[in-house]
Amino acid sequence: MSKEIIINLFYIEHYSTKEIAEELNISSAYVSKIVKQDERYMEEKQYRKELSKDKRKISQNKFVKNKRERQRIDDCYAFMKHQQAQDMKDYNEIDDKTLNILKYFILNLQHSVA
Repeated sequence: MSKEIIINLFYIEHYSTKEIAEELNISSAYVSKIVKQDERYMEEKQYRKELSKDKRKISQNKFVKNKRERQRIDDCYAFMKHQQAQDMKDYNEIDDKTLNILKYFILNLQHSVA
């Protein structure tokens, strides 16, 4: 297996050692050995570490944003549910008031007819 292909895939194409090993059907230990012999290894390792750190930060920010959005939706739903219960209570109270007024008029009507 050509070492140049491994070096190219790792440093130019930015494949991981696992990806290179799977693609070329060789062991990841061999890929790692070849890659570590190159003088650019430490620089590439630092670059990948920074890249991973940035991705992790973006992922964490996205997670927090989604969590806050879910909480906002849950709070909104709870508020709407409470509001609906309150509206139903108010509606029932109005019905009771209307019913009492109707009873009053019916009783007065019966007394006036009799």
